[in-house]
Amino acid sequence: MIAKLNRVLGQRSVSGLLLLAIWLFSVLVLAVEPQWETLTPPPGSEECAGLFEDTVSNSFTKGWERTESYLESRKYYKGPTPPPYLKVLFPSMTLPYSVIGSIKNIEVYELRGFCPEVMNVAKDSNAYLVIATSVSLEEATVRNCVRLAMMESVPPEDLEDHVETIMKKRIFLINAENSSYLPLAQKFLQNPNKMRELKTLIDGIKVKYGIPQEGAYMQTFVTTPQEGWVSDRLGISVWGNPVMNASVESKSTYHKIAEQAGIKKADAETDILSEEHLVQGIYNLMQRNLKRMFLQYTNKGSAEFSLPLAQDIYDGLLEKDKIEVVKKLMQKWNQGTSGQGNAPKLISEEAISAFFSENKELALSVIRRNLTQNMETADSKMITPERFINKLVSDGGVVEQFIPYVQTFVNLDGQKLPVSPSGQADVRSHGISLMGCHEQKFISGVPGGVFEGAIYGWSRLGDEICRQVYKKTLILGKVLKKLGYLGRFAVDYVVAKDPVTQELEVVIIEINARSGGTHTVDAMVALTSANQYVDGENLADVSIEPYHWYAQVREPNGSFRRVKLFNEGTDNFYHPGLKLFCSDQELLDFLYQRNPIYWKYAHDVPMANSVNKRGILPHMIQGRKGSLDKDLKMGFLAIGHDSYEDANILFQSFEQALVGALDAFKKAHSSRTCK
Repeated sequence: MIAKLNRVLGQRSVSGLLLLAIWLFSVLVLAVEPQWETLTPPPGSEECAGLFEDTVSNSFTKGWERTESYLESRKYYKGPTPPPYLKVLFPSMTLPYSVIGSIKNIEVYELRGFCPEVMNVAKDSNAYLVIATSVSLEEATVRNCVRLAMMESVPPEDLEDHVETIMKKRIFLINAENSSYLPLAQKFLQNPNKMRELKTLIDGIKVKYGIPQEGAYMQTFVTTPQEGWVSDRLGISVWGNPVMNASVESKSTYHKIAEQAGIKKADAETDILSEEHLVQGIYNLMQRNLKRMFLQYTNKGSAEFSLPLAQDIYDGLLEKDKIEVVKKLMQKWNQGTSGQGNAPKLISEEAISAFFSENKELALSVIRRNLTQNMETADSKMITPERFINKLVSDGGVVEQFIPYVQTFVNLDGQKLPVSPSGQADVRSHGISLMGCHEQKFISGVPGGVFEGAIYGWSRLGDEICRQVYKKTLILGKVLKKLGYLGRFAVDYVVAKDPVTQELEVVIIEINARSGGTHTVDAMVALTSANQYVDGENLADVSIEPYHWYAQVREPNGSFRRVKLFNEGTDNFYHPGLKLFCSDQELLDFLYQRNPIYWKYAHDVPMANSVNKRGILPHMIQGRKGSLDKDLKMGFLAIGHDSYEDANILFQSFEQALVGALDAFKKAHSSRTCK
């Protein structure tokens, strides 16, 4: 994959056969892991080589351009109802098993963004949706999303009938009957019967409802050649470029793209594929860190580096400044999600002393001997330092300068966490749409920055931070578009303070070539019909106001008031009581306070819908079926009006009430089993 991307970035067009061969090679490398023994190219893949000949205008991007034009034309249609369209939600995660297999409760990730998609389709009377999943998705979960979306436009007495009509006529479910960690695309590709079933379903919907070829498309979690092959076999377009998108996900690649865009990032050694390269990379970063330290503390800008003076400066630093400026590094797998592939590391004092002694061989020897020392991983039991390093040098990765003087805050548990804003955007054929600026939350006490959730509509350090996020995300989007990227992407940043000027600057740390986070903006927009006052195509138009979303709320007297929206969400709420629910419906009944025994003290926590547009929106709800082998998780989003404090109070109130209610439920049903 890395070799493929280097070619993509180095030359605009690559032989389809070469791309196919490179991808097949990566498949064979991954297949050494037992869980990937069945990960083989689908039948007929050789004939598909021509599909990948051009990184910018291949058949996939041409197909999407036709679909996008069709979808755009619906917005300006003059008739009573716009032409129909069909979206196939196909949340495939084609990532190495060592990535998806290390994420706790990976099966729920397929449901991270499906509720906003359901709500959007429910609101459009001529829209149709196919939801493909690995295992059966209970209708109750889908029905709940439809109900929330339609409350505003349908009288209460007609709501359930309306929901039932949408479920029967416009939303269709299919699953691969495969609960393994293989990507969803692979599950369908390796099962011809399931592939035929999916194609038959899609073709039938297109014929029955008069949906033209360009009006049917597939939306994925991440788009790789596997998802491209699926869309080709289904005869529909895919929102994404299978030639380009998957390669952007690589950590080595993001450094190249950020450099091309001129966006400030961490200094790094990229494309590491051997232990010796990693050792040399750590040495190179140590050397450059010391030179940066020298220039910073001599205040001479381009002063000639002096080893004795550099040692005097270093020896005079406080230990915390030595760590910030010189010692601390971040190691990353090329493929990793939610911080699972990150491992911070400290360079040993012994290696630095050897450098000052001008003994490079000794410094390299010390680094080599300490490769698995002074480092932390996100999950020390599942990912030991030895395993982390072995994967990094076998599958590829980077080692980066740890951004010095990153701004932090202390959470309610007294733990120090980084301030990390993130920007989301869509790359489409006609331009780039900026989706929002939110602040990431990380799981306390877990090294590497493991994602927990997000806060939207509030910047801990002021609106200027979001202004920088918007500008830099747009610049990166333009570079991605030029390279041939299509679809959603997210950019993660940290906020660092210049020790000399004291100015705050947003520094990029990662590009995620997929839908990411808790889909805060998607969920909020789908539920509230929110709008944002911004022309994202023009940098000059980016001002403070565009970083916020607004919705119209009906007052008791019938008038409407414009409210500014804020939210706080998580997709990592764990509780042992969750595994005692036998169905989605039972859990939903519980969450919506239809069980007063357990919710008697939570009656004042509103649940959000399209009428009140304020409260809690649960997501990542999936069939429990009495799973007793592990704790399960869910996510929820708190939508507040006019202030972050409103969203935060809702979030904390619901979390506390939910924990108390689940504790009571677990105590009452500790020995429960489900048939």
